[in-house]
Amino acid sequence: MTQVAVFKCKCATCRQPFTWPVLSDMSYGEALIHGAHGTIHAHAWLIDHPVFDLVSKIIPRSLDSAKIIWEIFARLADPVDGQSFTCRSVCPFCGSPERDSPLEPGEVDRMVGMIDVPEATFDHFQSLNSAGKLALVKRHASDINPR
Repeated sequence: MTQVAVFKCKCATCRQPFTWPVLSDMSYGEALIHGAHGTIHAHAWLIDHPVFDLVSKIIPRSLDSAKIIWEIFARLADPVDGQSFTCRSVCPFCGSPERDSPLEPGEVDRMVGMIDVPEATFDHFQSLNSAGKLALVKRHASDINPR
């Protein structure tokens, strides 16, 4: 488990307030990934992570490659409570990826506490053979960046 700060924010679409975990600015080589419904989160160390390294080698370099690599990495994580992962923030009420800041006129995002976030696992992906891993990464890449 990794402890992370939780901030109060508001959905730009449905206007519902909710809390969202955020890594500190000093979290080099770390990432938070988020459940598709915005109710679960997981932490990952990216430096020397075998899945992140493999995805980085498969995806061709481009202006958008960093965003694509991060999103594929998140999608390859083992689902938790039936939720797949994404690197985008997701409103837990309406599913929108848009958050407002500030919350109200004159109010800024503010830390409201700390939570323990579990480490992301990649057991299913790691159990695949090389061809299966390559096919899954390429499928996610085409879903994210269809050409």
